[in-house]
Amino acid sequence: MADGVEVSAVRAASRARVRELGARLQGDAVREALDADSSWHLHGVGVDSGEEGLSVLRAGSVIAYEPGLRIGSDAFYLEDMILITPTGHEVLSSGLPYDADEIAAMMRR
Repeated sequence: MADGVEVSAVRAASRARVRELGARLQGDAVREALDADSSWHLHGVGVDSGEEGLSVLRAGSVIAYEPGLRIGSDAFYLEDMILITPTGHEVLSSGLPYDADEIAAMMRR
């Protein structure tokens, strides 16, 4: 993600990475998640929050990126807040619990 990158390229790169990682896993649920027409929501944050009109990333924008996968009637997604910078991006939500173990540990507190 960087200034001038098309949103469609971000989604395509994300899907390719998920398929690459998923190829190491086995099972019907994994295949279903990789084959499903899953949601890859990316929108601006602020006054126009939730707006899908973004087609190209611009420096100074803060976006919410919510890649998601579906297995049957269940959907799994994660949202990151990302600042687009002139030279790339900065994940503003880093440091928050991310995987199942980290989330479970936080919930036990």
